[in-house]
Amino acid sequence: MAFKYSGDKHTVGWLYQNYASGKLDTSISIQRREIWNAQMKSNLISSLIIGIPINPILLEESSDGDDTYMVIDGKQRVLTICQFLNGEFKLARTMRYPRYEDVDYADKKFKDLLAEIQARIKDRELEFIVNRPLTDEEREKLFYLWNQAAPLSPAELLRAGLGQQTMDRVQALTNHEFMTDKVKITKPGRKKYEDFEQLILYAMLQKAYDEGRETGFTKLERDTFCDDLKMDPELLRADRAAEILDYINSAFPQKKEYIKKANLPMILLAANLAMKDNVPHEAFFTWADMLFPRLVENPEYMKLCKSYKRGDVQGRLKIILESAKAELLGKKKATKKPGGKKTAGALEAAAAQEESLSTLEGE
Repeated sequence: MAFKYSGDKHTVGWLYQNYASGKLDTSISIQRREIWNAQMKSNLISSLIIGIPINPILLEESSDGDDTYMVIDGKQRVLTICQFLNGEFKLARTMRYPRYEDVDYADKKFKDLLAEIQARIKDRELEFIVNRPLTDEEREKLFYLWNQAAPLSPAELLRAGLGQQTMDRVQALTNHEFMTDKVKITKPGRKKYEDFEQLILYAMLQKAYDEGRETGFTKLERDTFCDDLKMDPELLRADRAAEILDYINSAFPQKKEYIKKANLPMILLAANLAMKDNVPHEAFFTWADMLFPRLVENPEYMKLCKSYKRGDVQGRLKIILESAKAELLGKKKATKKPGGKKTAGALEAAAAQEESLSTLEGE
C-alpha cells in the first residue's frame, strides 16, 4: 500500500505549543539518542534567526484519531528548538554565526534575547511532512530510506531494520550493568548505539557457531542476519544473553581495557561456553585477564582486529577459542593449595596458554 502523507507549514510557536502540551512523542525506539552538543544546538537556533532553510520534520499522525504526533525524523531539531524556548540552555560562544544585524546573541537564553529576535524565532515557519498512521514495518522502512543520505552510523541503520520487538529487547540488554559500567565504549559511541551493535554482532556470531559455519560482520552479513532476526525475534536469545551478562558481570570486578568492540562478541561467546561447562566466573576472569592483555600486545592479533571481514573475525575467534578450549573448558579448574602454590591443573593451564600465545607470535 502506498504511503499517504501531506506537506504542511507551521511556525516554531506551533511546534513549541504542541511539545509543551505533550502532543509530540519523540520517544519511539527507532529514533536516535540525543547526540547534539551545545555548538550544534546553537547553530540550529542561529539558522532560525538568520533565516537559513531547515530540513523538513517527519511526523506521523496518531492512530487514536486525536491531534498528537510521533516524530519519525527530526528529533534533535524538535528537542533543540523546544528546549531553547523553554530556557534550558544558553547559546554557545562557539557557534558559527553568533550575530544577526549587529546583534550578538551568544551566551544568551531565549528570555535574554531582544523581543524582536524572540518574535523572529517563534514566527519562523518550518516544513513538516505528516504521514497517516503507519504500521511498525512501514515506519521502519520510512526511517531507513529517509536517512540513507544522512550521516547515520552503521549501528543506527542496523536498528532501523530490526522491528520494534527485537529493538526493544536489545535496548533492554544495553542497560545491563555489565554493558553500562564495564564495556569500553565511549560516550559518543554509546550515543551512536555501538553498544547495541555489539550485542547484535554477538548474536550473529553465536548463531553461526551453533550452526557450525563461519560469519563476518560485513554490512551484507549483518543485513541478512537482521532480516532473519526480524522474522524470528527468538534468534536473539535475549534471556540467555541476559544470563551471560550476569555471569560475566560477576566475573569482572571492574572495567578492563580489553573489553572493547574488537573483543566483546568473542568474549560473550566464550562466556556462554564457560557457563555450559560450569566454569566458575572467577576462573573465567583469570583466564581472560591472562589472555587478552597479551593479545593486545601482539601485532598479528591486532591486525585481525582492523576489519569486519569474515577471515579477520574468524581469525580472532579461532585464537580466543583455542585458548579457552586448552586452558578453561573441560579442564580441571585451577585452584591454589594452602600457602599459595598452584595445583597441577593450574600449572597445566598456564603452560597451555603460554604455548597458544607462542604459536600465535611465531606465525
